[in-house]
Amino acid sequence: MVASRLRDQGVTARIEIIPTAALALDTRRQFDRSEARAIWGLPVGHPVIVTASRLAREKSVDDVLQAFALLRGTHPAVLVVVGGGPEEAALRARARELRIGGEVVFTGLLPHGRALQCMAAADLFLYASQTETQGLVVVEAMALGLPVVAVDAGGISDAVRDGETGFLTAADPHALAARVRDLLNDPARAGAMGAAGREASAAFTMPVVAAQLAALYETLLVPSRPADRARG
Repeated sequence: MVASRLRDQGVTARIEIIPTAALALDTRRQFDRSEARAIWGLPVGHPVIVTASRLAREKSVDDVLQAFALLRGTHPAVLVVVGGGPEEAALRARARELRIGGEVVFTGLLPHGRALQCMAAADLFLYASQTETQGLVVVEAMALGLPVVAVDAGGISDAVRDGETGFLTAADPHALAARVRDLLNDPARAGAMGAAGREASAAFTMPVVAAQLAALYETLLVPSRPADRARG
């Protein structure tokens, strides 16, 4: 997406896209989902949907709440909202307004490891932000084996492969809810997407990104001329 935007703006030079590495990303790390649910008091018999972000207006968490409200009639589930921020009180009030307050868990701001543990308790990751340049939290969700339903905006499409590691949708609660419903109705597909996401997330680990960057620098080095070597 970044490359196409640069081309549209008239850039003709060579373009290489190397993602920002998720510094703490470890695709080998495994969390016990049942244990994580027990720690957070989440039900075993119902699907758990998670979102994680700074709770600020630009993250569009309200759209996540609306999408979840559209599901409750057909799919009893729990929504976990990981994170804190200036909109937390307003979002809690919004959940009550939508009559989903009893099914939404707000964790508040958590240390990174605890946030990952909480995310690992879920069945899928739901994300509505339209302002991400990359969206590292989405990559972290993929590394945890969660299929992703996210808005097709910003850099999210560079991380999520639509139809393979999750679904990309319009910025609309109904569209988000429809794709979540698809995954809840098809656990096998959700599991396959989660597994594909875990594999794809390896591209964002520090060793892989560092190797890409080093290889790019190698292609930019100008070989020394014979005369230069003779003088040396």
